Amino acid sequence: MNFKTTLKGASVAIGLIATCAISTGAMAQSGEKIAVFTKNQTNPFFQVVRLGADSAARQMGAVVTHYVPTKPDSIPEQLSQVDDVVIKKPNAIVFTPVDYKAMGAGVLKMNAAGIPVVNITDRSEAGKFVSFVGASDYELALVTAALPVQEPGRQG
Repeated sequence: MNFKTTLKGASVAIGLIATCAISTGAMAQSGEKIAVFTKNQTNPFFQVVRLGADSAARQMGAVVTHYVPTKPDSIPEQLSQVDDVVIKKPNAIVFTPVDYKAMGAGVLKMNAAGIPVVNITDRSEAGKFVSFVGASDYELALVTAALPVQEPGRQG
C-alpha cells in the first residue's frame, strides 16, 4: 500500500466522519450554516477533515465556515474564534479542541448560546455535545492487546 492509496482511504474515511458529524442529531437543511473547527493548517489529517466537511455540506446544501488557528494548536486563537462563532450563531458546530482541557470554557460558551455542537477526534473534557465522532483510545488498546502475537516472518 502506498502513500496515495493510504491518503485516498483516509480521505474517504474522514469524509464519512465529517458527514456523520454534520448530520448527527438532525440533517442539515439547505442554506444552514455550519462552523467547523480544526486544530491546525499543517496536519494532513485535519486538511482531510476540512475537505470531508466541505463535501458533506455540499451534498446537504449547507454552508461551512472553517475556523483554523493560524498558529498551530493555539489555545488563545481558538478561544477567540469561539467568541466569533458564538456571536455569528451558526446552526451547528463541528468542534475539534486544540486542547481537550483548555477549550472547555469555549465549549461552555457554545452551549450557553444554544448552538448544537458535535465533538470530533479529541474528546473535550467539558461541555455538552450532540455526539462524539472519534475513536476511544481505551477501546483501541483493549482490542490491540487481545490480538494474537505473530512471530516475525510467519504468516497466519
